[in-house]
Amino acid sequence: MDHPVRGQHGGCQLYTWFPVGTSQTTRIIGLCGGSGSGKTTLAVELAKLLADAQVLCFDSYYRDLGHLTLTERAQVNFDSPDSLDAPLLVRHLQALAQGKSVAVPVYDFTTHTRSEDVLMVDAHRYIILEGILLFAFPEIRRLLDVRVFLDSPTALRLSRRLERDLNERGRTEQSVVQQWNTTVEPMHRLHVEPNASHAHVVVQHGPPVSIVARNLYRQIKELDHQRQASALSRQLELKHEDR
Repeated sequence: MDHPVRGQHGGCQLYTWFPVGTSQTTRIIGLCGGSGSGKTTLAVELAKLLADAQVLCFDSYYRDLGHLTLTERAQVNFDSPDSLDAPLLVRHLQALAQGKSVAVPVYDFTTHTRSEDVLMVDAHRYIILEGILLFAFPEIRRLLDVRVFLDSPTALRLSRRLERDLNERGRTEQSVVQQWNTTVEPMHRLHVEPNASHAHVVVQHGPPVSIVARNLYRQIKELDHQRQASALSRQLELKHEDR
């Protein structure tokens, strides 16, 4: 039986499923889409099906702004790729793929700083990484075995953003809407929508998340089988050449 473990992590929930057995082969699955497109919900549903899965949020890798004043921090464009520590995430993904543990930052969205604490994350067969700007970084895209883009209507995404920021990040409705109009949507059109072309799978809004997760599960398992068959074929070829 699998044992789900959930940890609060700087406003980002980290979910891990521990199965009876594990595999040394790591697959990294990237879920990208606009703010409020349902990435985290899908990531959790997919992790339940895959088992031996770890969900990571790109939001945990925002840069520490402790060197700035509160006024200066409020003026930072958090929807720009420059606001994220992509090199650290790349190092962490590479380490997880090698079976190593990593110290994921704990980010405080109310102060825009990293905590002195970190969250130790172990390697799993499946790493499910979700984030708005995942596909904006070629160095991250190259590490993703499966790239999924979630395409959701703007009005729906805004309503979800309002609910999250008001309840989880101590924001006011006015500040959320202002940020949406000044940076979130402009950056979405500039850095998120154009990179949907890098996805292996585009998920349109409509079907229940459980159905979408099951469809992705089948595709990922099929990819696993294909790669296992290819690896076995190469091994047999090498043995034949050695004779």
